[in-house]
Amino acid sequence: MGKSTRSVVRTARFGMWLGVASLAVLGSCYPGDQLTVEEADVVVTLYDQSTDFASKQTYAMPDSVIHLVQSGGTDDISRTFDDGTLTQVATNMDAMGFTRETDPALADVIVLVAVTAHEEIGFTGYPWGGYWGWYYPYPPSFGWGWYPWYGGGGAVYTYRTGTVFMQMIDPARADSTEAKVPTIWLGALNGIVEGTPSEIQQRIVGGINQAFVQSPYLGEGK
Repeated sequence: MGKSTRSVVRTARFGMWLGVASLAVLGSCYPGDQLTVEEADVVVTLYDQSTDFASKQTYAMPDSVIHLVQSGGTDDISRTFDDGTLTQVATNMDAMGFTRETDPALADVIVLVAVTAHEEIGFTGYPWGGYWGWYYPYPPSFGWGWYPWYGGGGAVYTYRTGTVFMQMIDPARADSTEAKVPTIWLGALNGIVEGTPSEIQQRIVGGINQAFVQSPYLGEGK
């Protein structure tokens, strides 16, 4: 398995492709493979093909990251990386030729940044018995606690995943009747929350950069 971040570029529904991409990464390993944290990272970008991005010259972006938490839940997502995330998004928008506006009413597009995190449970199983039945199963090398699956040739393990969403909306196409503003571009990076703060920050920066590399159309005509 390689060391690069997995990338997916699609114009289809976001949720479906993020799930498919994640499964493809995890499913591409065989029992005994060393799946590192970096190798599990996925970057997905979607865009509205009918949008003329050359006409979008300015943008506005709030100075805070939205933390997506289930209704009634507690926001336990660290804000350690919020400032760095916003800075990197702004750096890439500027590099694409956009000019940032402080007044959203003057901006051609609005960029919203949000994050979410979830605890995940995985299972590593082996279809054969015999030799493997005498030893603890070997789970992916995420580095977290895992539990032996006695007699079944497998192991259950837990890990925490995080997703950063970058959503570009077009206020000029807002539907006042339904109170909706269309999304014309969406970038997302999904990965396992593990490592030192500097390592996690580096992966976030790399994922944001990759999302813009996958979206050259954003800078067309500027």
